[in-house]
Amino acid sequence: MNLPGIKTFEDKKNELSEKIDSLDNHEFTDPVSWFNYYKRDYSAFLLREHGLIEHNDKLFFSAVHSATWSEYSVYFILDVDPFRGDCNYTPFQILVLIKFKGNYYAAINWISVYYLNEDSPYLRIGVDYFKKIQKKDRFGITGIDLKKWKKEEIKDDHGKQYINKIPKFDNFCIEPDNFNYQPVIENCYNLYHSFRHTEKEGVVKWSHILMEHIFGDQVKLGYRYLQCLYLHPDKMLPILVLVSRERQTGKTTFLNWLNMIFGDNCVMINPSDLTSDFNSSYATANIIEIEETLIEKSITVEKLKALATGKFVSVNEKFISNYKLPFFGKIILASNNEDKFAKVDEEEIRFFVRKVGKPKYSNHSIEKDLREEIPAFLAHLSTLNPVDFTIGRVPFTTEELKNDTLTAVKKESKTGLYKDMFERFVDHFSNSGRNDDSIFVVPVDIKERWYKNSHNIDIHYIRTVLKNEFLLIPGKAMRYVPFGDTSTYSSKVGTAYEIKRSIFNIEEVEEEKEAFLNYPKQNEELTF
Repeated sequence: MNLPGIKTFEDKKNELSEKIDSLDNHEFTDPVSWFNYYKRDYSAFLLREHGLIEHNDKLFFSAVHSATWSEYSVYFILDVDPFRGDCNYTPFQILVLIKFKGNYYAAINWISVYYLNEDSPYLRIGVDYFKKIQKKDRFGITGIDLKKWKKEEIKDDHGKQYINKIPKFDNFCIEPDNFNYQPVIENCYNLYHSFRHTEKEGVVKWSHILMEHIFGDQVKLGYRYLQCLYLHPDKMLPILVLVSRERQTGKTTFLNWLNMIFGDNCVMINPSDLTSDFNSSYATANIIEIEETLIEKSITVEKLKALATGKFVSVNEKFISNYKLPFFGKIILASNNEDKFAKVDEEEIRFFVRKVGKPKYSNHSIEKDLREEIPAFLAHLSTLNPVDFTIGRVPFTTEELKNDTLTAVKKESKTGLYKDMFERFVDHFSNSGRNDDSIFVVPVDIKERWYKNSHNIDIHYIRTVLKNEFLLIPGKAMRYVPFGDTSTYSSKVGTAYEIKRSIFNIEEVEEEKEAFLNYPKQNEELTF
């Protein structure tokens, strides 16, 4: 007999069952129980993906093997790797065996981070402890900074038992993905940050204006570059360089815009950071911005070029053991030195250089407008034609990247002797009184004619410049007259270099000189 107002065992059981059924959070349970209760479908997906079952009202194998669901487990009749026959397996056990190859703790961490969004600010990576610190950038966007933290400080702040609740990972990893982001990969903590914007159709005005301003007649290449940053963050790109002698041309606005879009995956560093012993400030970044760039040391230039094409980086951070990671960094330089921000060899194909002029439109709140347009601009990038990654290491051909600014940088990167010899050859072809298509010389002829009293310029140096900078190869032994000047020289035999008039584009050189001396002063209204 049931007494009035007194709940029976069955009443309490039914109430508890209803309460459990209504739960939509994990507040009162552990990751294993949560997964078994809520993720039965995912474990079925894993079995199906592993080729073990077909999914219908019931789950079963082929005619040879079969499995059936009980309330919370799958029963395997026969052995089928990685499962044993005549055994029941819960959804969590299926997750451990298939996705994590038997690593129980890796599965726990994955559920905690990927599904349950555990709010513990601490992590243990290997034997080191870290704290995730939220910070707002100057654009008001919140990001995460990972700082080394002492184990004893955590105990003092939260008690000894708290240490057991901290997620534990085997190592760091980095896997860039702006669409299917995974914070944990095979129990390694992903240092790439989740993308914080969502595409949304809308009007894009100032983003297009800025793109056209920065990339000019190569704006299609600019869109391809941004498309790669967004859709393919794991791909290699050339070093993008924005140069201008003038101030306030929009270079910094462009860099700030990329910071707004890519957040914690984008960092801005100083040129001196490249020569520092510690590289943790940029080693894990996907976009590395360097302002006010003037790189004079050749070793720094080589390090920059090595980074642009490197596949791995050894991360060197204070008080933490070095660790090796894949490197996906894309480098963007901004400099007021138009033609000498760094030495760029004639054969170099790793630079995309853009000369930026004064803007044509005035908008003193452009950064606010750019930020508001980000969702619509990303939607636009997704509609562009797919990028062709089969054309080389980067999705840009050498011919596409060529422009007058890059040519000027390469010329300015030449040695002083090359520049002096270049001018002397131009003068010779222009004022010799003859219309020679080419002349023949050996290094000793150049030394005796132009540098006889220059003790710092020897025959070996001249030969090196002819070979490495003029890119010339001496012919077979022949009889020739040095410089074609029969009034001064007699014929002689030697393995001479042929210096062709066409190398120097005499008429174009004169036009470039005049254009350089009369560099246009634009009067457009200041924009960015």
